Amino acid sequence: MNSHDPTPATTNASQEHDLLTGQALRTALGFGTGEAFRAAIRTKRIPVPLVKIAGRRGWFARAADVAKWRASLTKDFDEATKGEMP
Repeated sequence: MNSHDPTPATTNASQEHDLLTGQALRTALGFGTGEAFRAAIRTKRIPVPLVKIAGRRGWFARAADVAKWRASLTKDFDEATKGEMP
């Protein structure tokens, strides 16, 4: 991809207005398949706000929201493994 590609997954994810969608969103949230992602949406188990955008297919999430959620996982892992050796 070139530097002029506007695909959200290839832009700087640290900017709050950047969006993730499709496979990039599913992967960032830890879902291996589209069906697993859709099932999580149906059962309201998605850890970040999702929106539909008029004229576009699929679900969208702010990259900043996904990054914050992933950072919270790091804290959870750090706390769970304190003093433990694998």
